[in-house]
Amino acid sequence: MTVTTLRSRVRRLPTVADANTNTGKYKTLRVVSLAVTGLLMAATGMYVGGLLSDSPAPDSQENTVEVNGNPQMGAAAFSQSPFEETVTDEAATDADAGNSPAGNSDGQSAALALADQSAADEVMNAFGNASSETNADGLPSTDPTDPITNQIALADEQLRAGSYVQAQRAYTFARQHVDGLAQAAVQYRLALCSEAAGNFREASTQYQQISRSFSATTWAAVARLGEARCLAALGRVDSLAAGILRHALLDQTVFSPRIRGELLHVSGRAFCQSFMPQGIEHLLDDDGMVMPQWVTDPNRQLELLPEFLREEPLPKRPVTFTILQQTDQFPDTIYVRAHTPISDLKSLITAVTKRSGFDCHLSEAAIVTIAGRTQQAYVDDISLSLLLDGLCAPFGLIWWHEANGIHVMAATELDQAAVVSYRRAAGKRLLSSALVVAPDSSQAGFSRVSLGILQYQNGSPVDAAYTFQLQMELMPRSSVDGEAAHNLAKCYLATAQLDRAKEAFLKVVDSSTHNFDAQIGAYLYVGRLQVEQGRFQPAVSSLVRALAICRGTEFEPHAALLLSSAYLMAESPQGASSVLMERREAFNDEQQHNAAAFLSSKSRFDAAVLPGKKERAARALVTALSQLKPDRQFGAHWYYLHALACEELGLTDQAIEGFTETIKRLPAAPLRDRAMVKLANQYRFDNRLDEAAGLLAGINADRSGSLGQHITIQAAQVALDKGDGPAAVQHCRYVVGVTEDEQLQKVALRLMGRAYELQQNHKAAVYCFAGMLPAADAISLEEKAKNAAAAAKSESADGEPGALPSGAIDMTDYERRTP
Repeated sequence: MTVTTLRSRVRRLPTVADANTNTGKYKTLRVVSLAVTGLLMAATGMYVGGLLSDSPAPDSQENTVEVNGNPQMGAAAFSQSPFEETVTDEAATDADAGNSPAGNSDGQSAALALADQSAADEVMNAFGNASSETNADGLPSTDPTDPITNQIALADEQLRAGSYVQAQRAYTFARQHVDGLAQAAVQYRLALCSEAAGNFREASTQYQQISRSFSATTWAAVARLGEARCLAALGRVDSLAAGILRHALLDQTVFSPRIRGELLHVSGRAFCQSFMPQGIEHLLDDDGMVMPQWVTDPNRQLELLPEFLREEPLPKRPVTFTILQQTDQFPDTIYVRAHTPISDLKSLITAVTKRSGFDCHLSEAAIVTIAGRTQQAYVDDISLSLLLDGLCAPFGLIWWHEANGIHVMAATELDQAAVVSYRRAAGKRLLSSALVVAPDSSQAGFSRVSLGILQYQNGSPVDAAYTFQLQMELMPRSSVDGEAAHNLAKCYLATAQLDRAKEAFLKVVDSSTHNFDAQIGAYLYVGRLQVEQGRFQPAVSSLVRALAICRGTEFEPHAALLLSSAYLMAESPQGASSVLMERREAFNDEQQHNAAAFLSSKSRFDAAVLPGKKERAARALVTALSQLKPDRQFGAHWYYLHALACEELGLTDQAIEGFTETIKRLPAAPLRDRAMVKLANQYRFDNRLDEAAGLLAGINADRSGSLGQHITIQAAQVALDKGDGPAAVQHCRYVVGVTEDEQLQKVALRLMGRAYELQQNHKAAVYCFAGMLPAADAISLEEKAKNAAAAAKSESADGEPGALPSGAIDMTDYERRTP
């Protein structure tokens, strides 16, 4: 048996000396660990502080557009001589601070802080933090497999596809996981979503937040451009001019050239839009222009982002004022370079005008308006007119040029017409400059059409027509092609070119324009012009198509009235009645109701055969005539219909007035010739034979045509009433020789017989009353000679219309006034 003895290990108890030794070791380790921990915490704090300084929180101030970007200090703090080299107190203070010991110590502190920041970046990179670099779009340059990058890319696709709600959700999520400039890129996309969705107020606020939070970067300028688009869409032209346009015109160090050009496009169109009426009535007005509606394309804006972010504004340069070009003594022909410090606004306006060679006349109200206001001008190449616009318009001033200099007054001193005239001129200058600064902009077509509208509204239809034609040639089949053609047709109407106007309106009908109202208006104008050209059946066909297209729209009553009047002109009262009967409840407007009542009464009167029905229809027609106002209807042919009804009812004075008004309102056209024939007939009944003869002589119609033959018969009747038998015979012989209308030939022979009776040539009269031309032995030698001369003249003219006898009437009163 084996016995195993367990021997336990005996541990030595620690002594006091051992305890003292261990305590020293523990203290050393604790100090080292605390030091390392402190360094890490300091580095982490500095890194987080750097991130926060890169992306400051938005101000809690109200989202309003800053009217005056310069702080309003005392007047003595700003330069009273803008183009003299001066050193401001602030600049001197900065210079002294840089040269002082304190300044040097601040520089050393900044260097140490930069070194600490670099150390902090190294520490944080050691902990696995990703880089904060961004690409050309302002988005983080990370691995394509990064979930945030994929989220933003997906949101971009949704934004381009028009899914704005889904895109906003994705951008909102991504904004919480990015920082620095990448956050500006995401916030810009959020604002673009709101703008594309039509939430312009919300988008404007979001753009303002970006421009304030990233004021030291190019994102601020991009955001101000988006804000300008929203203000223009909201119609806040004054806010746009005071806050953004002022900097775009006066300080080229704020915006890059590309963004500045885009701002000029937006501002010019906003000025033009403020003069455009609402509704459809202006589309049926001969002076009413059509302005294309600008819609922001998110896809295009995202494509432009790299260009906007890459381009830099102009750098600061010394104070100077130089006249670069001057071709005449007008502000529009003078181009200047002006670099100034922040100066008193009154002194700046005075200095600019005087150095350009003009005396400056500021009214007392203008001086009070700009008292204490300051402004800086920094432009490299700008017209004097545009520079004065930037110095005056944002502050409620208006300027104009006269022989004795430049006059500046407050807008409150002038009437509304003068203010509107100035703003139109300012809009023209903005758009002209925009087309020069940024001719390749996607807004160029819209701006060119807007420029043409302002030219037309300023009374220059020829210049406007050139602008619209230029747009159609430079950008065929563009999105504004329909509006440009519509406005071009209105210019042709103003210059009495009906054939060209109809061709331009047909281009609108055939275009792929998105402006449905402009297309319907063009249809109606085509029908109206066909009526005025005497082509009544084609007009009916065009208007039937127009009525079918505009069924259920605001244009339907206008189209129905125009079609019904065309049926009456084509002598189809049944067609006129059928159009009106189908839409009895559609004529709610008083003028439309009165016009429908007149057309209905006129159609019943024309269709009546029995005396009793004719009498009842005549009484209703008289009542309708008293309520109809032709000047409130669409087209001058309403005056003709009104006068025709008065003539049939025996109201001679009213008929003469109606035919005269038709002649005044129409240019040279077949319907105008018809009105002149009718008016000459009324003059003949009133024994105003000289006026009737002169009126007929002033008609430039083809005598070989149907209308020309009736004019010649009318001239023969006037000559017969005047006792001029030979002239009457000549007119009648011409009609008998060219007409194929047997009824008209009989009328001409009867008139010729009466003329021979007047000449006591009874043998020739018998031939005429028998329906034959007189034999050669029945007419005198003098008449034979006249007939031979007339035949020779007709052959030499080679088919040209013959001349009617001249009269004594002055046709000036009947010519249409055209610009």
